[in-house]
Amino acid sequence: MVRAGYLKAMIPTDPGAPFRSVLDLVIVGEEISQGDMSVSCSLFSSGLGFYSVLIGDSPKQRRRFLAPFLADDGTPMAALTSSEDGGSANCDAPDPSAGFATTTRRDGDE
Repeated sequence: MVRAGYLKAMIPTDPGAPFRSVLDLVIVGEEISQGDMSVSCSLFSSGLGFYSVLIGDSPKQRRRFLAPFLADDGTPMAALTSSEDGGSANCDAPDPSAGFATTTRRDGDE
């Protein structure tokens, strides 16, 4: 996916601009899914992972965190999670302490 440029194609050239071609990504996703659905899930899951960087980070952070996805080699991965204070992502684990839990803290006025 990296060498073929599919991850790179999911990142706008200008942070305020739309993706290069959503239609192209949909077509690519459909074609890849014909061979193996898990491959397209991996591709678009990475897109979800770096989407928060695209919409929320500073230009400096975007350059830093998106650089691996703009390269033509390597195996960059992105992930997205959401939870709430005290929540746990592994609530079905036999030992609930085996998962991770979240906490919040005040940072200035936030």
